[in-house]
Amino acid sequence: MSAETLRWFQSTRGAAGSWRMVASNTSVVTQDPPAQEVSRAGWAGFVGRYRLLPDGWTFTVELREGTLGATPRSSGRSSP
Repeated sequence: MSAETLRWFQSTRGAAGSWRMVASNTSVVTQDPPAQEVSRAGWAGFVGRYRLLPDGWTFTVELREGTLGATPRSSGRSSP
């Protein structure tokens, strides 16, 4: 069996102090794309705690020495 690399993303919309997922996509990646330079000006805005509602997993996004990092924390529930 060969290993596959998957890439997933979600689109969210913020309103009334909360965020809701409005779309999600998962794709198989056949080759890593080349590294891209991006502006780091808005990275501090991603820092915080995120939670998959209604009672799913949470993760914390931190900005450490100019790098964004996420620390997942399981809800203790498992998917079938």
